[in-house]
Amino acid sequence: MTAMHLICSIVYESKSDQLLEVCLKNGANPNIQDIYGRAPIHMVAASGNIQAIQSLVLKAGDKLQLDLQTIGGETAAHKCVMFCKPECLQILLNAGANPLLLTAEGESVITMAEKCQNAQIIEVLKRWIEKQQQLK
Repeated sequence: MTAMHLICSIVYESKSDQLLEVCLKNGANPNIQDIYGRAPIHMVAASGNIQAIQSLVLKAGDKLQLDLQTIGGETAAHKCVMFCKPECLQILLNAGANPLLLTAEGESVITMAEKCQNAQIIEVLKRWIEKQQQLK
């Protein structure tokens, strides 16, 4: 686990965006994975730290791989659903995360959301689906 993993796992928003900026400016790899395959994006998605996820997405830019999968196949978007973090899910989807990728158990973000029945998560995904249909 790296300093970026720890910063991204902090639930409260105090200074996490500034700490991430310092790490990235000093060459930290935003895609480095721990022994479980978790990258900082997974940690921040699970923590629900909106300020940190926005900062990571914006400051890491094209370097950030939004769809990295853990050893269980979960992406950061899966973590948002697992930990009921609709705001973080919205940020990831707006940044280009793919909610159709499957976990090792064969679950997409959408099927996982249907099982958890969180109305806010489902609403975020409905808006994403509508947007995708409009783009066709």
